[in-house]
Amino acid sequence: PASIVVNYFGVPYYYCDRTTLELDWNGIKQKIAQLLVPLRQPPSVIPSVEERERQEANVRKSKLALIDLCRMEATKFLVHGDFELSIPGAVQALRYSLDVYGAGKIE
Repeated sequence: PASIVVNYFGVPYYYCDRTTLELDWNGIKQKIAQLLVPLRQPPSVIPSVEERERQEANVRKSKLALIDLCRMEATKFLVHGDFELSIPGAVQALRYSLDVYGAGKIE
């Protein structure tokens, strides 16, 4: 169970211990915490279909950029032999890849 709650830019994150928090922060969160804020907020009510489609396209672009950044950071840590630090970035890349592409897709 989570015993540590940390707010990055107003978004709560839950950790089971200090080691996990530090791995997550040093692995990827320090680079993406601010980028996650708009993705973690509930979508605003948009009256027109065009505006809603535009917002969905912007969210998709943000998620694709996050996938690339997380994948690059995870790869960088792997190349340098920091295997534990590569995991948080890989998990975030997987999370948003599933969200963008769906389960069972290879992208």
